[in-house]
Amino acid sequence: MTARAAAASVTEAWHLSVDALWDQWVLAELATELALVLWRTAPVEERSEAYREYASALRQEARAAALLGRTRPADVGPEPVVLPWRRIGARVAGGESTAA
Repeated sequence: MTARAAAASVTEAWHLSVDALWDQWVLAELATELALVLWRTAPVEERSEAYREYASALRQEARAAALLGRTRPADVGPEPVVLPWRRIGARVAGGESTAA
């Protein structure tokens, strides 16, 4: 991958939402599975074309997975909610134990 292509793909990753990247990857994965089935079941005279389609779908899936892999965890969504639970037996203010 050239530096220009890498920069373009990183720029693209920032402009797509994580949900859009996830959808793109899922669709690419389904297209790859379908292309694999078609390659396996193709008549002998059509297998070379079916293989090219499969290889192309596989590259597309890898590209989508790479873009998804470049997203930062902060891009995934809001921070998880911290619930006010305490471990059983933990000390609380006033020296009382929460164990019942």
